[in-house]
Amino acid sequence: MSEKKYDYPKFFPDGCPPEDAEPMELKVYRLVKEDKISKDDFKSFFEEGRDARNPKLPYVEYGLSVNTKYEEIKKYWRGNPALKKKFRNVASGLTYKYTGVVKPTPSKAQRNHYTWWLCKDASPENYFLIE
Repeated sequence: MSEKKYDYPKFFPDGCPPEDAEPMELKVYRLVKEDKISKDDFKSFFEEGRDARNPKLPYVEYGLSVNTKYEEIKKYWRGNPALKKKFRNVASGLTYKYTGVVKPTPSKAQRNHYTWWLCKDASPENYFLIE
C-alpha cells in the first residue's frame, strides 16, 4: 500500500502513485545517457514530454523504469538500437524506502522491470553508480 506521508511532485495526478505501489529497498539498474550520472538521468517520461501511458499500468509515465536484474537490462539495451543510441551506460543504486514507492511492472522483454515513483526531493543521482 502506498504511503501517504511522502511528498510527491505537484505534477503527479490524483491517485499517483498507485495505491499498490510500496516503499521497498531494492537494488536496481537504470539506463543512463552519459559516462557521468546526472539529475537528467532520473526524469520520468512525463517530465521528458514523452507519452508512455498504458491502460494496464496506470501512472507509469510519472515513474522511472528500473530493473532488478543487471543481465536482463543489459540484454534489453543491447538488443534495441534506439536505446543504444540514447543511452551509454547502466547505473545501479537502491530504491531507499524514503525516496518513494515501487511496483513490479514486468513486460515480455523485461520480467524484472519495476516502476519507481520518486518523492519530490529524492536525489538518486547522488548515490547511483555506473556499472
